[in-house]
Order: sequence, then structure tokens, then C-alpha cells
Amino acid sequence: MVASFYFLQNYALFGKRPIVQVLYGVCQDIMNTKATTLADDSAALEKLQQSGSSNARQKLALQFRIAYKRLLHACSLQHSS
Repeated sequence: MVASFYFLQNYALFGKRPIVQVLYGVCQDIMNTKATTLADDSAALEKLQQSGSSNARQKLALQFRIAYKRLLHACSLQHSS
């Protein structure tokens, strides 16, 4: 529901530009709101794994953030034309 509102809001703001441009803009906007980058999260996960920590919640959170950012990045690349 939030995504559809966000999409409609951007569609209106972008002056009914082609859907590909809107999707690219949405993906970029979402990526820009994240406090860390994909590289930051990947490095944090690697450090956590190397330390031998058994903090399953932190590991799962990092794995989720990495997957989410990869998905956004793929979306952005796919709709950048």
C-alpha cells in the first residue's frame, strides 16, 4: 500500500513521464534514504562472520538489508534506460 502511494505520488510529480523513468526515480529515491550502502552492509556482515559472533538477529538483519539493496540496485539498473 505504501509503495502504491509512493508510486502514484511520484507519477504525479514527474508529470506523467514514461513508467520506466518513474520506476528508476522511485528506486533511486528509496536507495538514497538508506543510512548505509550495500558495500557498508556487506563489510559489516563479513566482519560479523569473521568475528565468530553468534548474533543471529544481527546477521539476519544484515542479510535482509543486503538483499533489499541488491533488489533496489537491480531495479534501478533495469529501468535506467
